[in-house]
Amino acid sequence: FNGFQTKSRVQQSTINYKQTEEQIQQLRQFLTKQILERVDDLEKARKQILAQEKNIRLAEKAYQIAQTKYKNGTAIQLEVKNAENELRQAKLNYQQALFEYISAQIDIDNILGKIDYEDK
Repeated sequence: FNGFQTKSRVQQSTINYKQTEEQIQQLRQFLTKQILERVDDLEKARKQILAQEKNIRLAEKAYQIAQTKYKNGTAIQLEVKNAENELRQAKLNYQQALFEYISAQIDIDNILGKIDYEDK
């Protein structure tokens, strides 16, 4: 007769099952939170990309104006260099925004298991 052993094993299995279910639920909550945060990052980066595109256009106009003024003798070379630096900075900021966007998308794909890390 092993009735007590069987009952004990059933109870232990039930406990293990409930613990596993709890762990699965916690993991789901964690992953959901991670995905929502990355989606938020993705949206912020998208908005930043749009803003930086606008900044590039403005910096290009400012650079063209500075060049024209310099050619006409109404600006010094320092103004042209400053406008050129502003344009470079705007382009750099745009690249950073693109990086943030791609990074957030990769994070989402990773969380969702879309990235295969196995060697091919």
